[in-house]
Order: sequence, then C-alpha cells, then structure tokens
Amino acid sequence: MIFGYARVSKAEGQDTAAQVVVLKAAGAETILEDAASGGRFDRPALQRLLGRKPINGSGFPDGSNCDSSSFSGALRWAATI
Repeated sequence: MIFGYARVSKAEGQDTAAQVVVLKAAGAETILEDAASGGRFDRPALQRLLGRKPINGSGFPDGSNCDSSSFSGALRWAATI
C-alpha cells in the first residue's frame, strides 16, 4: 500500500486539495492530512504515518516499529525500508 502525506499551515484559506490530487496521481492509496505548522513534528497525521499512532488500528503499514521520537530516528527507520 502506498501512503501519502499532505500538509498546509493553519493560515486561513489553505487546504490540501491540490496536494491530494498529486498524491493520488502518484498512486497513493491512503492519504493522511494535517493543517499545522511545518516546523513541528507532533502533527497528528505525521505521527500516525511515522508509526507513533495506529493507522486504521493496524500500526505502521509494514508492521515494523519506528523510533520516531526524533526526526533523526524517523530518518534511520526510513533508511531500513
């Protein structure tokens, strides 16, 4: 399964619609969306994508664990897939 992630800042009038279109065209089957500051890594959908919170109750898509308590931990995990 291919996951996509779309984010916009909380500024008024922004939405993820254009990003979602591109992600779907690229083959994303499940798209997680956040409206939050890009400088923060505690965004709910990002945390689900990184495996800190379940996606549809199943955990991370490939069933592995991810030390995403830090961005560098998430990068180390990503290098293993």
